[in-house]
Amino acid sequence: MRFKTTTANHASVLSAEIDEFDGCPPVTDLEIGVALDGVSPDRVAVGATLAFAPWLAGPMEVPKPVSALTAQRIGEFFGMRWVHCVSVSRGALPITRGGRTLGLRHAGDSVGSGLREELLIDSVSSFAGIRTEGDTMAIATNAAMLSPRGTDRQMGFADLGVAVLVASYLDVNEYVCPGLARQDRDAFDRATILLESVGLGLSG
Repeated sequence: MRFKTTTANHASVLSAEIDEFDGCPPVTDLEIGVALDGVSPDRVAVGATLAFAPWLAGPMEVPKPVSALTAQRIGEFFGMRWVHCVSVSRGALPITRGGRTLGLRHAGDSVGSGLREELLIDSVSSFAGIRTEGDTMAIATNAAMLSPRGTDRQMGFADLGVAVLVASYLDVNEYVCPGLARQDRDAFDRATILLESVGLGLSG
């Protein structure tokens, strides 16, 4: 699978081009309501990995080279399924460290994080861009379309991928996401290790 990002009108699209080993996702464009200019190549790669994980197999090409550690963690995330990030930098890449811990939940998820500040993953049909209501920030995305369960009522790993992509924009250091942790603990633990490679904490 080959990925590219485009930005226009203060919003971004992460596009996937399917290769012969990949599955066919319901959509190939992940829409995100903020501009991703300046986001670390490592976080773009991890965000793409999480969003399109169910359909990824074989070589994975990202817009810019990533660090060797991130490439290794991406391969490990898939376990026995072979996924190889082919664009690897010769040296380490700087990653901005945030200062906030945010709860993370999908707009239809009744299980909150218990934190005062939360990031709400909402639908592009509800609004555009990003909005703030009290201590809750909501971002418009079509990530629900990439849920293997075909539902927009619960958190999915595509939502976590969006959260990784906007982490530097929101100055995030850690996400707390019990709604995702309760669905698949093994996958959640592997995602936690993956996020560590890009300077982000994840807890449930």
